[in-house]
Amino acid sequence: MEKKRLQKLLENAKSLGLDQHSIDIANEYLEYKEYELCFDIIAEHLYENNILINKLVFEQMMSLVECMKLSKDNYSFLEELYKTKE
Repeated sequence: MEKKRLQKLLENAKSLGLDQHSIDIANEYLEYKEYELCFDIIAEHLYENNILINKLVFEQMMSLVECMKLSKDNYSFLEELYKTKE
C-alpha cells in the first residue's frame, strides 16, 4: 500500500517540478522497499529546492506520515511549502 501511495506522490512531485535525479533516487529506495528513505528524499528535495506544493500533495504527504508512523514534527517544514503557495 505504501509503495503505491509513494509512487503517486512521486508523480505529483514531478509535475510540481521535482528534478529527475531526486526522482531516480526516490525510485531506487522504493525498489528496495526503503519507504521512509523514499519519503525523506521527496520531502527534503522539495524543501531544499523551494518547490511549492499544492493541497493534494500536502495531504498525500501528511497521510503518508501518519500511515508510516513518522513524527509529524520532523516534517513540519512541509507546511511552509504549502502555506506559501496559498
